[in-house]
Amino acid sequence: MSKELEALEYILSEYDFVTSDILDAEQLIKNALTELEELKSYPTAEEVCEALSDYLEKKVKYVGHSFMLLDGFEVVDTNLDDIDGNYLPRINLQIPPYLIIMIGKFYESLVEKERIKNE
Repeated sequence: MSKELEALEYILSEYDFVTSDILDAEQLIKNALTELEELKSYPTAEEVCEALSDYLEKKVKYVGHSFMLLDGFEVVDTNLDDIDGNYLPRINLQIPPYLIIMIGKFYESLVEKERIKNE
């Protein structure tokens, strides 16, 4: 399934469709489409793993909010900031800026998904 469909499925699963008011339904659809636009610009865990694997020339997997090599070395690990609710990734090796940005956008998407879920 594409990341756009995954994002739309996630967004729609968070809404309550009990109301029959047409205006509410129209607003719901507009909100879902806006949030879909925002979320689809974020990379998925699979895309980050693939990019890291290509750069490192070693297989990277995503486990428990961390990106790890198959030997257990954590390429990126995270802590959840209790104050802001943000993920604080720690990158444990030198990588180029495009990967740093990609990793940051991925963790930003987790925060955004949590924000949508809590609205």
